[in-house]
Amino acid sequence: MPREHENIIRFWSIFKEPILNGAKTQSRRRGLREYSVGMILDAEETETETQFARLKITKVWQQNYLQMTNEEGQKDGFKDKEDFWKTFQNIYSGISREEIFTAVEFKLVN
Repeated sequence: MPREHENIIRFWSIFKEPILNGAKTQSRRRGLREYSVGMILDAEETETETQFARLKITKVWQQNYLQMTNEEGQKDGFKDKEDFWKTFQNIYSGISREEIFTAVEFKLVN
């Protein structure tokens, strides 16, 4: 069962290695989320709820797909923003390109 009250951010297992090797430094979540700069989050694999890293939020903003750049898509671990969008639609079925999501930039912490 999700532990919403804890400082946890979940990622599908395919994102674990890109986060750990620094290729993925951003993430986007549907809707408005309560993240803040400086917040420390335990990164967990969605499938197993196993912690694999601690992340410090360095930037938070809201945007929709149309406002997103290809560089942001790459920082999110994808080839470009269109590659990001294909996966995002699979995770959040029914989302539109105009719908607002929360974006966070993060760095690994020890």
